[in-house]
Amino acid sequence: APSSTGEDAHGEKIRNNKFKGYAEGLHVPHPIFVKHVDRIVNGSEWALNHVIWRVLRTNGVVTSYAKDWIRELVPEIQSIVFSRNYELILSSGKHYVGSLERRACLDSLAVLTILLRLAQESADTELAWTFAIAIYRVLLIIGPELDEQKIADRLFDVYVERIFSQLGYNNTTPDFENFHYLRTSYILDQLSERLRLVHGRKINKKMPSYFAIRVLNGQDLGLKDLFEFPVAT
Repeated sequence: APSSTGEDAHGEKIRNNKFKGYAEGLHVPHPIFVKHVDRIVNGSEWALNHVIWRVLRTNGVVTSYAKDWIRELVPEIQSIVFSRNYELILSSGKHYVGSLERRACLDSLAVLTILLRLAQESADTELAWTFAIAIYRVLLIIGPELDEQKIADRLFDVYVERIFSQLGYNNTTPDFENFHYLRTSYILDQLSERLRLVHGRKINKKMPSYFAIRVLNGQDLGLKDLFEFPVAT
C-alpha cells in the first residue's frame, strides 16, 4: 500500500495524507475530525474551518467567489473593504492597507489574500506586492497565536508555496529559503511585549498589534531591517 506519510517544507513527517492536504491547503478536514482536534487544541475548530483555507486552495480566477468569502469575515473587516455601493476596494493606500494590518488576525489575513489574488488577476503587480508585504507582516504578528493552534508553520508554508512564490515586482522576488518564520515571529512578539510593559499604561486603548506595528515600522528599537520582507534580486 502507498505510504501514508509525507513531509512538510522543513522535512518534518506528516503522518497522514489528510494532514499533508491541510498543510498544502488542498482541502479542509471533516467536521468530526475538527471537533476531535478542538478537544486537544482549544480554538482549532474555528481555525481549521476558516474561509482562509478555501481562499488558499482555490485554483484559477477567484473574482466570482471574493464577495461571498468576505461576507464570512467579521463586519469590521467588511466595512473596510466594501464601498457604500458594495464594491470591493482595491487600494494600495497606507491608511487602507494599514487598517487591515492593525486588525491582525485570520480574518484580516484572509481578506488581504483575496485582495492580492484580485490584484494578480488584474495584472497589477505593484498592488499585489503591496498586499504580499502586508500579509507577511500579519503572519509575523499572529505567529504565536497560530502556533498555539498548531497551524503556524504549515500555514506559512502554504503562503510561501502558493502565494509568495507567484510574485515578482521590479526584478525582485520573495526569498524565504533561509527564513525562520516562527523564530522571527516570536522575536517580534517578545519585543512588542517589552514595549507594552514600558508604555502599556499610557496606550492601553490601542489595538493589540500597536507595538508590533511600531517595531515592524522601525518606530521603536530601530530593528526594521530584521523584519523586512525577504527578497532576492
